[in-house]
Amino acid sequence: MQRKKFVFIFFGFSFFMIFAFLSIIWYRDPLHLYHKPYSCKNEIWDNMRLASAGLIKHYDFDSIIFGTSMLENSSATEASANLGGKFMNLSLSSSDFYERALILDFAFKHKNFKKIIYSLDANKFLEQQKGNPNYALSEFKFLYDKNPFNDIKVYFTDEFLKKIFKFGKKYQCKNSNFDRPKAWFKSKAHSVRFGGFENWLKYKDNWQIKNSFKDIKNAVSKINNNKIQSLENLDEQILKSKQYVDEYLLKFVSQNPKTEFYLVLPPYSRLHNAIEFHTKKRDFLVTKEVLRYLVEQSQIYKNLKIYAWGDTDYPDNIANYKDLTHYSHKFNSQMLLYLKDGTGLLTPQNFDKYYAKFEQKSREFDLMPYYEKIKDLTE
Repeated sequence: MQRKKFVFIFFGFSFFMIFAFLSIIWYRDPLHLYHKPYSCKNEIWDNMRLASAGLIKHYDFDSIIFGTSMLENSSATEASANLGGKFMNLSLSSSDFYERALILDFAFKHKNFKKIIYSLDANKFLEQQKGNPNYALSEFKFLYDKNPFNDIKVYFTDEFLKKIFKFGKKYQCKNSNFDRPKAWFKSKAHSVRFGGFENWLKYKDNWQIKNSFKDIKNAVSKINNNKIQSLENLDEQILKSKQYVDEYLLKFVSQNPKTEFYLVLPPYSRLHNAIEFHTKKRDFLVTKEVLRYLVEQSQIYKNLKIYAWGDTDYPDNIANYKDLTHYSHKFNSQMLLYLKDGTGLLTPQNFDKYYAKFEQKSREFDLMPYYEKIKDLTE
């Protein structure tokens, strides 16, 4: 009799503890997977690969900004004012088309979207990338599958358990910016590098600046030694990139004819363009042909528009950039105005003219003044 009583108490206590454990997780729910939060109501988790699932399920919006760090500074409020709809910025830092497709597939099951602004990051389709090594797919992919019951396992990590089981003053909430949750432009580590190449030199120990200087040095070395990227397998690379775009992007365009897609080619610095043009001929040509292909598809799918501003003077001014590719947040605002009035819209009629000017600017840009300033710097 005593043994039965002990077993009953043991299992009863175990059940109570499990129930209490799961109840606290459900109540705190920092990713908003099950409901809008009862605590930390203004907090969005820093990792948007994890946070997007709950935002999609439980928040009211009908349009999204969905890119990489190139669109993280874009204001949802400004997008709504300029283009209509109710925007949310779900941009994922360094995300490829495959990762975004996982989330888009999930998103379209929960919402009818009016508009999507999407960054066409060329390096992703050039490499046909499927997952970023810094963000393991196993850590978030299950949040976007067809099984809602496995979502809870995301909380069984040290990071989340420490957050969830802190009480009182130890449980600190962040006030997130719902307008642009992952905006980085206000961070001093980023903002101090805008304004000119001399600021790059001041912060030469920054990893993005180190990589930029390395790219400049490598480019000059390749040019001097005639070690330019071969055009071998060019047609094969174009085909693979088109297939990647078809599978992870254009399928959403074709399946959702009532959703307007604005695909924007980020205006990387002219310094970056020159490096690509002079040392990565094949990649440069693949990007051109994939972009041409997308422009052609925009004539088939009336809900698709392609925008690019690489022929303007903006990329010529290095003061607009904190490294080779990341532009000022002011252009994110300008971009939305351009989308509103159609500036930069590519069509079959203007594509060749656009690319001729873009290529000319890239070809004629002088790398040497920048190389001279960094050639004696050591790693």
